Parts: sequence; C-alpha cells; structure tokens
Amino acid sequence: MNKTKLFIITILAISVLAIPVEASTINYNASDCRKIVMKKGTKAKVTNTGWKKFKIKVSDRKVVKVVKNGTIKAIKKGTVKVKLIKDKEVKKITVVVKKNTVDANTKTVKATVNKQDKHINTVINNTSDKLLQINTNGIIEKLENNQWKSVGLKEAIVSSSPYVYVAAGKNYTINKPINIYNIASSGTYRITFNCKIMETGEKLQISEKFEVK
Repeated sequence: MNKTKLFIITILAISVLAIPVEASTINYNASDCRKIVMKKGTKAKVTNTGWKKFKIKVSDRKVVKVVKNGTIKAIKKGTVKVKLIKDKEVKKITVVVKKNTVDANTKTVKATVNKQDKHINTVINNTSDKLLQINTNGIIEKLENNQWKSVGLKEAIVSSSPYVYVAAGKNYTINKPINIYNIASSGTYRITFNCKIMETGEKLQISEKFEVK
C-alpha cells in the first residue's frame, strides 16, 4: 500500500471516530415518577405501564419538543407539563430543563434514620436532579473494633416490589421492622441501601448510622 492510500485511510478513520455519538435516551415511567429534570439538548422517553400507543402533548414546545411517540427533546431552559393521553386517561409529568444538572452522589443524596417502635425508618432525601431506583432491602452492619460487620437476617425479606423510585428533589421513607435483623446487643449500627442512577446506570450506596441501646 502506497503512502497516499495509507494517508487517506488514516484520515477517514479519524473522521469516523470524531463523529459525536448521541447519549442513550433515558426511559421514564409516568407510573413511577411525576417530575424529571433534563439537561438542554438531551432526550427522554416517557411511557406508562401497560400503554403501547398513546398521544403526547407538551405545554410549551419552545422548551420541550416531541420528536416521536413517547420521546421528547429538551430545547431550552424552562418548566413544562407533559401529558400522556390514551383514550380518556391522562398521565402528567413535569419536565424541568436546565443548562446543567446536579449529579447524584453522597452529598446530594442523604439518609436520615429514626429508630421508633421496633422499626427503623430511613428517609432518603434526593436533592440531585436525577431519578433514583432504590433497593428497599437494607443491609445492616454493626461497628466492632472500628470495623463494620454485617448482622445478617433472622428471616428473609420478602417483597413483591423491592425497588422504589425517588424523583429529583423528592424524598422517600423506607420502613423496616428491626426484629428481622440479628440485632442482639446495644451499640452503633448503620443501614445501607443500594441505589441506581437511572440517567447513567451508575450505582450509589446510601448509608446512615443509628444507635441501639
């Protein structure tokens, strides 16, 4: 192969690699969330459980545009109402478009624990702009010799829906009976919940300490 052909092939390869790849479209279910926050220029697919065909309307097409059935694109900063319509049924989602969004991390997603009436009540406060999927099967550990050790379960946690969704700017309380865990002595404990950031697929662990006397 001569130098001219090699040069042309190299330039073509660089050109292909330089083509911007659009980020994957995020799916939002109107049954799980009532508010989503989008970054300008991104897309989101809004659906509703069990609905295959429906109409979608937005209150301001200058802020959000419908690009195809169920898929919307954020055009400029603002807040709009998005309606999913099937026959006489209507599902509503508030869409907030920002120039930049607040990431979900241990600073923007926090837990507060209260132990009352033989229950552990954990409030997950989501101050980020992301939608969180939280596994409600909390893991409890005890602090012993400066190390966290799992206390295990007395009985299996059975749940038909072990996941909850916490929208941007919202909170959710997870109530767990303390007697299903092997908490046999006083001391410092912590409960941890595994989360998934729906926009990115990243994993996040949310933990908080509590005392048993």
